Amino acid sequence: MKEKTKYLIILLTIILIFWFLNVSFNFKEVPRCTCGWYVPHHTFIKESIFEHKQFPLWIPYYSGGEPFFAAPANTIFNIPTFLYMFISDLTLSIYLETLIQFILGAVFMYYLAINLNLKPKFAVISSMVFVMNAFFLEHLFQFGSEWISSYIWIPLIFLLCVKSLKSDKYIRYAMLLGLVFAVQFHAGNLQIFIYTTLLISLYFIFNIKKENIKKIMIIGLISIIILLGLVSIKLFPLIEFGRYSNVQYSDFDYLRGSYLEIDNLKDIAKPFLLMTTKSVNGGSFSQISIGIIGFILVLLAFKTPKDKNVLFFSIAILILFLIASNLFTFYSLSKFYPGFNKQKHIGRILYLVPFCCAYLAGKGASNFFKKKYAYWFLIIILFIDIGYVDVRNNFQNRHNTFNINEDLIEENQLFQYLKEDKELFRVYNFNRREPGGTTSSLYGTPLGIQSLEGTFNVWVMDYWIFLLTGFNSSIIDHLSVLNTKYIYSDKELNVSGLKFIDRFEKCDTCIKYVGEELNDTYLYLNEKSLPRAFMNDTAMPITYYSPNKVIIELNGEVGTMILSEKYAMFPGWTAKINGKEKELQRWKVLTLIDLKGEQGDLIIKYMPKSFFYGAIISGLTFMIVMGFLLMLLLREW
Repeated sequence: MKEKTKYLIILLTIILIFWFLNVSFNFKEVPRCTCGWYVPHHTFIKESIFEHKQFPLWIPYYSGGEPFFAAPANTIFNIPTFLYMFISDLTLSIYLETLIQFILGAVFMYYLAINLNLKPKFAVISSMVFVMNAFFLEHLFQFGSEWISSYIWIPLIFLLCVKSLKSDKYIRYAMLLGLVFAVQFHAGNLQIFIYTTLLISLYFIFNIKKENIKKIMIIGLISIIILLGLVSIKLFPLIEFGRYSNVQYSDFDYLRGSYLEIDNLKDIAKPFLLMTTKSVNGGSFSQISIGIIGFILVLLAFKTPKDKNVLFFSIAILILFLIASNLFTFYSLSKFYPGFNKQKHIGRILYLVPFCCAYLAGKGASNFFKKKYAYWFLIIILFIDIGYVDVRNNFQNRHNTFNINEDLIEENQLFQYLKEDKELFRVYNFNRREPGGTTSSLYGTPLGIQSLEGTFNVWVMDYWIFLLTGFNSSIIDHLSVLNTKYIYSDKELNVSGLKFIDRFEKCDTCIKYVGEELNDTYLYLNEKSLPRAFMNDTAMPITYYSPNKVIIELNGEVGTMILSEKYAMFPGWTAKINGKEKELQRWKVLTLIDLKGEQGDLIIKYMPKSFFYGAIISGLTFMIVMGFLLMLLLREW
C-alpha cells in the first residue's frame, strides 16, 4: 500500500470517528442558526423548482416579498441545496452535509500539505488542525454551516495555485483554479471568498520572480476570466440588488463592525489567546482556536524559519491580524480592493488563520515527531486537545440546538391557526421594530404564510423605512395597505382596528431567537386590511399566484389598480395583457398599474435581465471550460 493511501485512510478514519462523536451528542438535533436559515431557505427552493417549475428568483414569504437569488446569502449551486432537494429528511440532509464537508476539507488539506513538501504522515496533522479547529467545528455544529461550505475550498484553491506555479501545464491549472474559485463563490459565504482571493493574491506576490512574472500574469488572467464568467449568473443580480439594499447605505464604521481591538501592551497577547482558547471575548470572530497542542506545533515550525512555506504562512498570519486590528489597513483595502467595502465585521478575516496554522502545525510536527511512537502519541494528544474539548463543548452547548422532526412546525399553534386561512394575506409580529427576524420565515415558509418581517443579513432599506416610520404615525394604516390581515404580539394590544382572536400558549419546543421569543401570544385580526390587489377598495381577482408569476383577471376596469407588492421597485418585473405591456409604476413600496378597460388575464412576471444575461454568460463559460479540459484529457489518453 502506498504511503499516501495508507495515511489518507488513517486520516479518514480519524475524521469519521470525530464526526460520529459530534453527531452522537446531537442526534436528531440541529443548530439554531442552521435551522433558522436552512429550513425556510431550502423549503422555498424546493417549492419553487418542483411545485411551480420556476427558478427561485423572488421569494414572497418574508419582508413583504423581495429578490431571493440576488441576495448574497441565498445560494442554489452548492452541496447543502443539492442534498435537501433530493432528501426529504431535514436532519439526515444536514448531517450528510457536515460529513461531506468534513471529508472534503480534510482531503483537500491533506493533498495541499503533501504538495507543500510535507510527508503524508505529517499532512495528516495539518488536515486534523484544519477541520478540527474551533471555527470549523462551531460553525459546522452550532452556528450554521454556510461558512464552512465556502471554507472547505480554500486548500483546494491553494493547491491549484501551487500546481500552476510548479507545472508546465499551468494553463490547465489556471482554468481549474477559476472553476474552483467559482464553486467557492457559489457556496454562499462571500466574506470567505473575498478573503481567500486576498490570501491567494498575497501568495502570488510572494512567489514573483523575474523569470515567472509573465506566467503569473497569464495564470491570474485566465483564472479571473473563467471565475467572472462562471459567477455572472449570480454576480449580475447581486450587483443590481445591492443598489436597493442596505449595503449601499453602510458607512465605514458599520462595515468595520467587530474588530480586534489592540489599545495597549496587554492587548498584544490577544492573538495568542485567540489561537489557543475559545474563552476570549473577541466579538463575532472569536472562534479561531487551534488548541494548545496545535499552537505549540505552529511554534515548532519556526525551527526552519527560512523554509519558504513557513515564511509565507507566518507573514500571512501577521497580515491577517494586522487587517483585523488596524484601522488604516482596513480602510485602504475597503477603498482599493474589490468587494472589501461590502464586508461587515473585519475581524472575521481571522477565520483564515486556522488554515494558515494548519500547514505550520504539520511542519512543526515534522521537525520534532519523526519517530513512530512519538508521532502516534502526538496524534492522540492532538485529538484529545482539539477533539475531546470541542466535542464536550458541543455537548454543553445543546441549548443552541433544537430537535427537528415531523412535528416541529405542527407544534407552533399560532402558525397552524394561520395556515387554515386560504386567502392571500400577510402577518406581522408587532414586537419587531427593526429589520430582521427569522421566526416568522422559519414557520411561515413551510406553511405558505407570508410575513412583513423576516430577513437575513441584507434588506431593502426603502421598505423598512416605510414600514417602521408607521410607528410614528398610524401603524395600522401602514400595515393595512401591505395586505396585513393578522398581527400577533406577546402583549395585549389596544389598537383601533384590531380585533382579538385568541391567545396561544407559550411554545416551549419552538425555535427561539433573541427578541423573538414565542411566549404566550395574542393574535389579532386587522379589520382594515386591504386585499393584495385592489381598485377603489374592491379586490381584484388573482387567479394564479407564484413567486415569479402572478395572473389577475381583468373585466374592463378603468382606473389605477394598486398591488401590495414591491414589483415596481426592482427591474425585471413586467406586466402584459393580450400581448401588450403595461407600465408598473411605483408609489413608495407599492406597485400601481393604470387600467383602461382591458379584458383578459393580466400576466405579471419576473425575469431580470441581470439574471438572464448572467445565465447565458455562465452557461457558455462552463461549456467552454469543460470542453477545453475534456479535450486536454482526451489528448493525453
